[in-house]
Amino acid sequence: MPTVGPFVDMDRRKFLQCVGVGCSTGLSVAVAGCSDGDPDGGTDPGGTDPGETDDPDQGDSPTPTSIPTDVVVTDFGHEATDDGETAVTVAVSNEGDDEETAVVDVEVTADDVVRSDDRAVTLAAGEDETLAFEFDVNLDGADFVEVAPFVRGI
Repeated sequence: MPTVGPFVDMDRRKFLQCVGVGCSTGLSVAVAGCSDGDPDGGTDPGGTDPGETDDPDQGDSPTPTSIPTDVVVTDFGHEATDDGETAVTVAVSNEGDDEETAVVDVEVTADDVVRSDDRAVTLAAGEDETLAFEFDVNLDGADFVEVAPFVRGI
């Protein structure tokens, strides 16, 4: 299970308030491994590995392709791991399907969450950077889907 770094200070209530559980997050959903440009319009730090064909701002993951689905965050939890990091899980519902447990791989502290509404979660991640939520679920045959927030001006 992917783990995240300094996430321990983010309590359940604060996170749920930030992402608007029970409401559509309005996040863009993309399937890794395909290519149709840069649907999230943001940057993923990390560069590219040899042989990958992503856009320069897509980081280490393959350039995703948008798919028509509506992700609703229904629950949140996190737990400490043996190595002192924190594993973060999110339950999501896709287009009325049964809930699926997803793993979110984000390096962010409670102080990094600036604000959110029904359409976006705004994170302070340095200048011109967005953080991508990588949902470790099987959707339409994809190994994982990448959910990246639309970042608004802080």
